[in-house]
Amino acid sequence: MKAIALFLVWPLIEIGLFVTLGAALGLWLTIGLVLASAFLGVAILRRGGRIGRPRGNAVVQVTGLGLSMIAAILLIVPGFLSSFLGLLLLVPWVQRFVVLVLGQRLAAQGFVFRGRQTTDDVVEGSFEEVRHPVDQRLPPSKWTQD
Repeated sequence: MKAIALFLVWPLIEIGLFVTLGAALGLWLTIGLVLASAFLGVAILRRGGRIGRPRGNAVVQVTGLGLSMIAAILLIVPGFLSSFLGLLLLVPWVQRFVVLVLGQRLAAQGFVFRGRQTTDDVVEGSFEEVRHPVDQRLPPSKWTQD
């Protein structure tokens, strides 16, 4: 339900910011900022999310690359709020904070399968070995064990 509400509210916030900041900054500066943000996002995506020197252990580096890719996508999406969040995700200490928060949350909750729960631990079944017919016209292949 929260995701649906966010999906509906996000464009309204972006439109409100476009109108408000567009009136204050002017048309050409607003268009220039949106295009510059998109070009920055594309440049980050082309580099594969690698910005600066790698820091920390492997988990922090991989997560930082993932957050940089998310930041690049947010920069490409037109809008001031998405661009602000994208720029914020490029800051190294913000990335470390996000990794810390997500790590604690995943450690506390773990991965939960929310599918249909069954109480049976035994699955009944049978099997039959099927031999594929061998084509007699072709010589046996060295790649098979027939």
